[in-house]
Amino acid sequence: MSDYEFHEDVLKAGRKGQIRDDVQDFSVDPVDGIVHARKLLVHEWGDAPDMGFGRMGPDNAPQPPNEGAPQECLTGANGGTWYWRFWEHALGWQRRAAQIYCRKGPHGSGSLHLATAYPDPNGTTIDGQMVDRIVLENDGTLSLPGVPFDGQRFRIRLPDGSIAYLRVER
Repeated sequence: MSDYEFHEDVLKAGRKGQIRDDVQDFSVDPVDGIVHARKLLVHEWGDAPDMGFGRMGPDNAPQPPNEGAPQECLTGANGGTWYWRFWEHALGWQRRAAQIYCRKGPHGSGSLHLATAYPDPNGTTIDGQMVDRIVLENDGTLSLPGVPFDGQRFRIRLPDGSIAYLRVER
């Protein structure tokens, strides 16, 4: 048995180790190159695994090698996003509910952003409205741009579910 056959069997195995041909665990869309995977486990023997995003050029830059050399990313460019969304039976896939992403800072530095969808007063999500809730800036500063703040205190939820306020002194 080759390594590929072993891994193919592992991909098809259910919780009890039974091979299921009725579930497609992995596919690649040939039109847009999107990979669909039911689960992803990244591991390596003797070394920590890495996952990474890389970006070249500003928005809509030509793609090398046929259309020129790679271009530098501009400060503020999004370097990659992990996001979550949910399926609703009658509506299909909904817009993003939450995301984590990185923006390019000066001299190759970056900031890390945690954002959630902004609900309208009716409790539904406004299309495309993501709000940065927590930002770790490139100099280590922790920003809370999307956390409720009345000028003197932040609203927080305590472990018992009650709402409390964290007072800020300047």
